[in-house]
Amino acid sequence: MLKIAFIQKRAYETVSIMVLSAILKQKGYHTEVFIADLEEDLYKSTLNFNPDIVAYSLYIGEENFALRTFQRIKELAPGLITIMGGPLFLVSEEIFKDKSIDIMIKGDGENNLPEVIER
Repeated sequence: MLKIAFIQKRAYETVSIMVLSAILKQKGYHTEVFIADLEEDLYKSTLNFNPDIVAYSLYIGEENFALRTFQRIKELAPGLITIMGGPLFLVSEEIFKDKSIDIMIKGDGENNLPEVIER
């Protein structure tokens, strides 16, 4: 069973992550959310989960945090697959240039993310 770790920066209810996690759980995947503001060591907690995939739903204002997080994750676990999606892709070309992101999802994640993971 694949394990997907969602990362979010702040401690608030993120509907997109809740929906994506629920959909993936219905398909038999194990998901967990790691919140930077609540974790003593975000990277240790995330990697101790032993995920196959780390995902981030990007919102405006979180670009630098998200990229630094994925870059550090790739340093610690180079083979880990990283996926990023969310509304920011509509306005930021810089995200497309970053090598720490393996897969970028544009559009409705609830349809696209399960299909990408199944492949």
